[in-house]
Amino acid sequence: MKKLYFFLFSIGSAFSLQTQAATWTVNVKDDFYENPNPFNPVVGDSVVWIWMGTNFHTVTSSSVPSGAAALSSPSQSAGTYSYKITTAGAYVYNCTVHGVSMSSNFTATSNPGTGIMKLNPGVVSSAFPNPFVNRITISTTNADQVTIYNSMGQQIQTARVSEFNANTDFEITGSPSGLYYYATFKQGVILEKRPIVRIQ
Repeated sequence: MKKLYFFLFSIGSAFSLQTQAATWTVNVKDDFYENPNPFNPVVGDSVVWIWMGTNFHTVTSSSVPSGAAALSSPSQSAGTYSYKITTAGAYVYNCTVHGVSMSSNFTATSNPGTGIMKLNPGVVSSAFPNPFVNRITISTTNADQVTIYNSMGQQIQTARVSEFNANTDFEITGSPSGLYYYATFKQGVILEKRPIVRIQ
C-alpha cells in the first residue's frame, strides 16, 4: 500500500519530465529508401538519411505538412542528410534523379510530453481500473488511436480505436510498476493525455 501512495504522490513531480527526442535512420539504397521498422517519429525527433549505394540520389519532398520545412538534400552518392521534425503530419518524398519510382513517406505525430493535457474540451477519456495490475481499458470519444507511454516518454503500446467500440483494452506485462500515461490521437494529432499507475 505504501508503494501505491508513493506512485500516486509521484504523479505531480513526474509531470516535469520531458520526452527524449529520437533519431531515426533511413538507408538510401540504390533505387529505394529503406525505412526503419517500426518508424514512429514524433515532433522534435530527427531523421537521418545515410547513402549506402553507389548511385546518385536525393531526398526531396513532394508533400509536407503546412508550416514544415521542405526536405531538400543535395544529389550525392555518399554521405548523410539530416532533418528535424517540427510539425505533425504526413511527409512524402522522392529522388529527383529517379522520380516517383524511388519514393517513400513517413507520418509524424505530436509529441505527447508528460503530465495531463486536454487540447479539445469536447474530448472525454477515462481509464479503468486505475491503478491497474496487468490489464487496463481506455474509454475514449472522438479519438482514432490510443498510445501508452512510460514516465520517460517511451512508447509502450499503441492501438487503433474501433469506430464501433470506444473501449480499448491493453495488456501490459513485463514492465515495472510505476507511473505511465496514455495519449489519445485523432489523425495523428494529440487530443488528450492522462496519467495511469501500474501496481503489482
